[in-house]
Amino acid sequence: MEMPTLFKEIIGVYSNEMGYSFSDLAKLFRLNEHEVCHIFFCAQPNLRDKVVEAAVREAENIIREHRKM
Repeated sequence: MEMPTLFKEIIGVYSNEMGYSFSDLAKLFRLNEHEVCHIFFCAQPNLRDKVVEAAVREAENIIREHRKM
């Protein structure tokens, strides 16, 4: 089975290099942030909402700090 890599690379460029947050990606794809986290960043679907929200906030903080560099 072929694993798609180009799409994940594109999402990586948008989030890491272009500074898109989970919220930005959610708006772009018309998904909610939990769906973005699960679909594009492989979060386990059975994680509690609070854990996912904390991960989203942490990732957004990392992206913001990366933008400042």
